[in-house]
Amino acid sequence: MHTLSKFVFLCIYRMLTIMIMKKLLLFLFTLLFLPMVANADSYGVNINGIIYNLFDKDKTAEVTYSQYLQYSEEVTIPAAVTYNDSQYSVTSIGQYAFLGCSGLTSITIPNSVTSIGNNAFFRCTGLTSITIPNSVTSIREGAFSGCTGLTSITIPNSVTTIGFWAFSGCSGLTSITIPNSVTNIESSTFSGCSGLTSITIPNSVTNIGSGAFRNCSGLTSITIPNSVTSIGDEAFSGCSGLTSVTIPNNVTSIGDEAFRNCSGLTSVTIPNSVTTIGKYTFENCSKLTSVTIPNNVTSIGVWAFMGCNNLKTVYCYATKIPKANSIIEFGNINSVTLYVPSSAINEYETTFPWRWFGTILPIDAANTDTYSVKIDGIHYNLFEKDKTAEVTSSPNYYSGKVIIPEAVTYNDNQYSVTCIGNGAFNNCSGLTSVTIPNSVTTIGSNAFDDCKNLKTVYCYATKLPETNENTFGIHGLYINYATLYVPASAINEYKATAPWSWFGTILPIEDATTQIDAASTNDYNIVANGNDIIVKSDADGEKVSIYTISGQLIGTTAIRNGSALINTNLKSGSVAIVMIGQNTYKIRLD
Repeated sequence: MHTLSKFVFLCIYRMLTIMIMKKLLLFLFTLLFLPMVANADSYGVNINGIIYNLFDKDKTAEVTYSQYLQYSEEVTIPAAVTYNDSQYSVTSIGQYAFLGCSGLTSITIPNSVTSIGNNAFFRCTGLTSITIPNSVTSIREGAFSGCTGLTSITIPNSVTTIGFWAFSGCSGLTSITIPNSVTNIESSTFSGCSGLTSITIPNSVTNIGSGAFRNCSGLTSITIPNSVTSIGDEAFSGCSGLTSVTIPNNVTSIGDEAFRNCSGLTSVTIPNSVTTIGKYTFENCSKLTSVTIPNNVTSIGVWAFMGCNNLKTVYCYATKIPKANSIIEFGNINSVTLYVPSSAINEYETTFPWRWFGTILPIDAANTDTYSVKIDGIHYNLFEKDKTAEVTSSPNYYSGKVIIPEAVTYNDNQYSVTCIGNGAFNNCSGLTSVTIPNSVTTIGSNAFDDCKNLKTVYCYATKLPETNENTFGIHGLYINYATLYVPASAINEYKATAPWSWFGTILPIEDATTQIDAASTNDYNIVANGNDIIVKSDADGEKVSIYTISGQLIGTTAIRNGSALINTNLKSGSVAIVMIGQNTYKIRLD
């Protein structure tokens, strides 16, 4: 009996255990199944002729690729779509979404889209223009690669990432502006954009990637901002239209083949910050006649200047000989003159490959430039040979009112200011007024590009300085709203000659000098007493400089005990310019 009871008990226990396990398994299965039902994503759904992937979890939609659909003509992507009574916000254009749609001519992207995926519009050769909304933050790899019909595109400030090859092969693209939100130009981003003639790189960019502008043969000038610290391999390789390039002071390395086959390049400025010049960097730059290698360069890659058949002089300021292999092919190097520091000349003469140069002379004999000289807040290159000076860019950018003098003095030598260099005031958004003296004969490419707040330019040159169409930026975008003052005797020539003619207003400079600037009474009391100019102010220690109306410095002092006095030796009735700190005022002498 006892044994039977025990058997019955075990049978009941097993039955109960099986029932509990079944219920537990059913419960677990339900838990697993419910999310699958709740997140029943749908892929490849055709809604009004556009294919989407729909995601139930966050109710978003992505435009996606279909091998069975070729989009053509005009396509408008809606901000939201409805499917099975649920609404989905369209937030992305997925990878390959419009791949090879050569019949697509126009596309409208809604403000709900935040990303454009890899190769989204790859080889949409019929696409001529596109507007990217402010909602987009990323343009992925190859997004518009091969869109040969694309002539213009606006990238909004919301975009922080532009991927590799994003616009490569867009041969119809003529200009593009990169927004300040972008910090890195990735590899091959604009490679093969042969129609590109100008591009604006913002101050936010720190790196120009490998092949970023490779084979942009239509590019004639480019200003690299001071924010850039590295230029990648082949960055500008094959840019045969480039004639000059200024590398900013913060760049430490120039990559392999960076300017290879830039056959139109006639001049290049390498700053003191550069320590490494890569292999084949300037190979086949056949129009280069002179190169300056700064003091901090420690290594130069093999054949860095190979094929530079017109190179005549190399100025190398390095006292410690840079490590190098073959710099220039043997057939050309023996016709090039090398200038080096006199303290190291014997070492250069006995060290490979430097000893191959046809002539090696002390650099003092070359009367070459003095670099990175800052005088009264303006940066210059000073040229010993003809005692001239070139205004160059400032690492901190110029702002307010800038008066360029006719001449500067350095180490008891006077230098005539004859040139405003390439990109000297580029991106100086705080610059409001500039005075150009009569001594200036040349103003370089992009010298005043992107000076958004430049309102007044006083140019005293009776003979128009040599310029190019990009001196004041692309088509003088910002000077259309600025006023140019020039000598009355030359005003008609200025009005008839671009880029000067692009100024919104052109007036005789004599009209600008008839009265003292009204602002002078706000913070300073400026009076003329005979030949003397007296400045009264509580700003003790503030620097005061007096210039002639043509920009010649008369004298400099500082406010002490509430006043400053400078004797001008100018005749009665003459107009002088008073500069106090960053502010300038005009005053007529008694």
